Amino acid sequence: MKVLFFLFLLHLIEIASQCRKRGAIIKEDLENALFVAKFQVERFGKTVPQTSRFDIYYLDYSAFYFSHHDLEYTKRYAPRIISINKLYKCPPLVKGKFYVIGCRLYKGHTCHFVREFDNITKTEEKLIRSMGISANYNYLAWHAY
Repeated sequence: MKVLFFLFLLHLIEIASQCRKRGAIIKEDLENALFVAKFQVERFGKTVPQTSRFDIYYLDYSAFYFSHHDLEYTKRYAPRIISINKLYKCPPLVKGKFYVIGCRLYKGHTCHFVREFDNITKTEEKLIRSMGISANYNYLAWHAY
């Protein structure tokens, strides 16, 4: 029984240890997203000593590509802060650089992919645009507001 419990814990640790996806954006990523947006890292924050294992990033959104909600709702509730656990040695986000983010909920820990905006391919851009015109989404725009 102890062995099974130990294996279960290892499995949970493996699930929790995954960094946000940084590779190519695929349709499944977008289907699992409540919203997709472009942001810039406004500043990098230090965490309090008790939780110093997290890197904190403050986001400044410049465009929202699609959402299950209207633009005003999405702008109001999109996470302004995301944290990344240092233990997982995820690549850091760079201040001033633009990224595209997809989140399952309006909470920073539910964002499941982050990709550098400059590395978005034409295929990925078309895919994002196509999700925006589907019946379940409000297409917001590709360019900044």
